[in-house]
Amino acid sequence: MRSITPPWNAWIPPSSRWMTKGKTNRDIGETLGIAPRTVNKHLEHIFVKLGVETRAAATALTMKHMHHV
Repeated sequence: MRSITPPWNAWIPPSSRWMTKGKTNRDIGETLGIAPRTVNKHLEHIFVKLGVETRAAATALTMKHMHHV
């Protein structure tokens, strides 16, 4: 995992925030008014930025940094 510099909270997109709450791509899409496939692409880009490969790793890293802000 790569180190993310502050301000972490400033760039966490809504799709990532909902992911940390255990929402599915379909749930996130319905909440944000976008297609589940679009949510998937957003999350894929977030994974790259975070240097992770799984939803679980992205959630763990996101939650860790959200609590330190």
